[in-house]
Amino acid sequence: MTLATSFNLFYPGSTPHAHSVINNIHNSLTRFSIPHSFSQSLSTFVNFTYGYLGFGSRYILSSNHYKNSPLIFILDNPLLQTTKELPSTFRLCHLSRQLPPIHFTSRYVSCGHLSSARSTLDTYTSEKLLNIFTTRDSLSSPNNFLYIKPSSVFLRLIPELSIYNQQRLNSFRTHPFFSSSTLLVAVKKFEAFIRPYSFKTCIRKHSLSPSSISYQHINACYCPTSMLAVKLILHSVPTFLSPYHPLYPSIGEYIPAMSSIEAKELLIKAYTQSTFSIDRFQSLVHFISTHLSSSP
Repeated sequence: MTLATSFNLFYPGSTPHAHSVINNIHNSLTRFSIPHSFSQSLSTFVNFTYGYLGFGSRYILSSNHYKNSPLIFILDNPLLQTTKELPSTFRLCHLSRQLPPIHFTSRYVSCGHLSSARSTLDTYTSEKLLNIFTTRDSLSSPNNFLYIKPSSVFLRLIPELSIYNQQRLNSFRTHPFFSSSTLLVAVKKFEAFIRPYSFKTCIRKHSLSPSSISYQHINACYCPTSMLAVKLILHSVPTFLSPYHPLYPSIGEYIPAMSSIEAKELLIKAYTQSTFSIDRFQSLVHFISTHLSSSP
């Protein structure tokens, strides 16, 4: 087989859910008669696994970065979750320093999935309140600057994110959005993190109750990595991203307040540039082959 048709799926060695996703991808590819191999480890050609934990984190944190290893890509959840079932659309990043996302020059998402993504945006737009977990006892302030803490896993895997994040927070102290607002810090209820000095993954549970806040009471938001940025952009909240946010390559570091119609088109564009449907996997591998062959 050639590079354009050869690829391998392998287990990440992280969580039962991640292994279920890989099994589901393998079964779907088999149903679509898309040729591939399925193994417990790397092959000599293009490799795909799911999620950053397990193999991905060991690879990034290893001192030798598995020298002379074959091509490896991480499959991740799409920008817009259109189902609570096992995903059938994914984003893609290259397993290398800073985990650069892959953005497509052609569309690899099906019409059905694109329609579902638009419906998801419509649902988000109809919501009046944002549900978050925060240490604040009261959300009575009508003027808030929302800071959604970055992913602990990304902070460990991308040291530059920690440096950037601190510098950005310092710069906000003199920003009009910040000086006229009350700081509101949000976290995940359950968050994965990688133990210091090891590759072991643990789940941290924050003992917090969910809180709801009106979008109209959020003057601006800083989302270094959180996908809640999608909802905030849809509700005309000025939003700051970090260069390590999945949306950043498509829409940049700062998204000003805009109408819901403009926001939907912006986010659909980002979705189609970063997301592929599982039945387009063969075309995706062709894209990777063409992209690599044209690289210096």
